[in-house]
Amino acid sequence: MASVYRSRTVAIIQARRSSRRLPDKVLLDIGGKPMLQRVVERTRQARRLDEVIVATTIAPEDDAIGQLCQHIGVAVTRGSVFDVLDRFYQTSLAFQAKVVVRITADCPLIDPGVIDQVVEAFFNWGKFSPPTSLPEGEGSRPSPPTSLPRGEGSRPSPPTSLSGGEGRKPSPPTPLPRGEGSRPSPPTPLPGGEGSRPSPPTPLPRGEGSKGSMVSPPTSLPGGEGSKAMWDFAANRLPPPWKRTFPIGLDVEVCTFAALERAWREATQPYHREHVMPYLYEEERSVHVSTLQSPAHLPPFPPKFFRVLQVDHDPDYGFYRWTVDTAEDLQFVRHVYAHFDNRDSFSWMEILEFVQRHPEIAQINAAVPHKTVHDIDERQSGKETKSSP
Repeated sequence: MASVYRSRTVAIIQARRSSRRLPDKVLLDIGGKPMLQRVVERTRQARRLDEVIVATTIAPEDDAIGQLCQHIGVAVTRGSVFDVLDRFYQTSLAFQAKVVVRITADCPLIDPGVIDQVVEAFFNWGKFSPPTSLPEGEGSRPSPPTSLPRGEGSRPSPPTSLSGGEGRKPSPPTPLPRGEGSRPSPPTPLPGGEGSRPSPPTPLPRGEGSKGSMVSPPTSLPGGEGSKAMWDFAANRLPPPWKRTFPIGLDVEVCTFAALERAWREATQPYHREHVMPYLYEEERSVHVSTLQSPAHLPPFPPKFFRVLQVDHDPDYGFYRWTVDTAEDLQFVRHVYAHFDNRDSFSWMEILEFVQRHPEIAQINAAVPHKTVHDIDERQSGKETKSSP
């Protein structure tokens, strides 16, 4: 796990125990390990990340998550129970992230190869053909366009095991161009209770093995290519009503810290705060581009609009459900892990082959309804909404 990019790229896994549909799911056993541990270990196999952090809550019940993180040697922060956007912002500040990768703890089949694919697209897709006009102010500006060879498109290759070693360490991150005003100071903690904004979280001590599965980093791009992001936000799956082409459960969202900070300052709707990044990809303030489009014909980007890249797959596998929200989902995932001898080294393409050969396995949770971007927690006190998962 070592990024080739100069912009420090940090994956943040959000986790809490008080799930509405399947309480305590992030600590439930999957083949001998808690689900959260599965997510951490698979995310750490990605080659284009500088660090993986777990962001949990200040709720006493989530002490167990902090203890698990210490046990497996992953840094953990604690923040607002319901304002997950604030939790991400404070964690990004504490770990000096310039690029933020959002992962959720209810995706134990997350694929490190897909994480790398989305991060790579975020930095480089369409770079040789710049937008007609670039946003002004907030967000990072792309480097001058350079002719880059086209990759294999949006279809991901299964991740392969590489030899150990951290490889070359990335250079210290260069500050992104600042938007309007100066970066706000972290909010002053209010008296305890739901609705208060936490002070910047303090990571718990790191244990042995905190670097996880170490693999050699990919070869650096020539001439500094890939050092700055091409986009403000990229994802391989957005919640309904947007279309998805990857199975739900392989969800990866990537944004610049500048874009996250702008959302943290401006977003006011409860679902904005719960789901972290909808403010960035709603159409009234963003322009969407799909990787299935031609990068030679990018649309114009109005000033201050977010540049949004959706990493799509052809053929479309968006009808598969590989996440864990219910008992049926957990049963499905346990079948998958059992088929692969409870290893963490299988790819999403291998899962796809398995469920295509055994369609009865995919039927276990096929009828589970998906949550939408506007879903909020009925248990919220009136000012905040639930975190996910």
